[in-house]
Amino acid sequence: MRGSGFIIACLAWLSGARSISWAAESHFQATDAESDVQRQLSVMPDRALVIAHRGASDLLPEHTLAAYAAAYVMGADYIEPDVVLTKDGVLVCSHDVTLDETTDIADRFPGRARGDGKHYVIDFTLDELRTIDRVARSDGDEPGDISGRHRVTTLVDMARMIQRLNAKTGRTVGIIPEAKQPAFHRENGRPIEPILVRALAELGYESKSDPCIVQCFDLDAIDTMVNGHGCSLRMVWLVSNVPDRSSLERAKAMCVGLGPKRSLVAMQMATVWIPSAFTMTATQMGFELYPWTFGDEPEAMKSFSEFIHVQGFFTNNPDVAVEALTPN
Repeated sequence: MRGSGFIIACLAWLSGARSISWAAESHFQATDAESDVQRQLSVMPDRALVIAHRGASDLLPEHTLAAYAAAYVMGADYIEPDVVLTKDGVLVCSHDVTLDETTDIADRFPGRARGDGKHYVIDFTLDELRTIDRVARSDGDEPGDISGRHRVTTLVDMARMIQRLNAKTGRTVGIIPEAKQPAFHRENGRPIEPILVRALAELGYESKSDPCIVQCFDLDAIDTMVNGHGCSLRMVWLVSNVPDRSSLERAKAMCVGLGPKRSLVAMQMATVWIPSAFTMTATQMGFELYPWTFGDEPEAMKSFSEFIHVQGFFTNNPDVAVEALTPN
């Protein structure tokens, strides 16, 4: 499966990442046999869902159309766009509310940093952000950038690309947007919750049966989306620590699942993974589990699917995950 990702990467390079949707669609047109396999993988898989964490982020700069398209070709069931707001209220795909680690913003807009020396997405319009380039993180989690221009993309552009690919291939790949730092957006006078709910509805994502899951670390923000803005989409509460019982009960009224840090879900004893007390409690309460984040770890992903029985997991390597979970 990794070969497909590199095909898309090469197509992205050849097109300067500006026509990546066309590149992915052309790839599927040229590989009908592979498309048949991909369709089989995407129809209610009898395994954990493979969620591409920020796209195929081990291969390409995160949250770019190239990374999303590569994840699609690799066979991901859901693709994750983290979303934040621009100065003019547009949802763009970014893991951080700042741009310094993943773009060349400092070179393009000198003098526009805040007092802390950082450049914030919310201080720039979409037109301004369209002029900067995405680059791979410099912390060693991602490879060096593949030559070519990878621009900041919007949630709408990302979702429409996935929808076009679904129409062409017959698959039903979903999106799983994360509302990033709602409190920061509120403090800056631009709440993200109503804008995200409205944008998803305009894209056709409105009910629990639609291929869209909304995730967030902020339970108050989930409450706002569900009870304040009438969002009926499936919700997942992300957690990095074990929540108390009252918080779990509150979440259960709004969320179908939890997205815990993977270390909260199971511990490894020799070659065996043992579910944690938290996992047992969450399962007994009826939560689905979507732990994060896996790298190039086929055996761990297979174990979480087959023995811990998580409903899905986030991975930077969707090709490795799909291969690990596909019967020989």
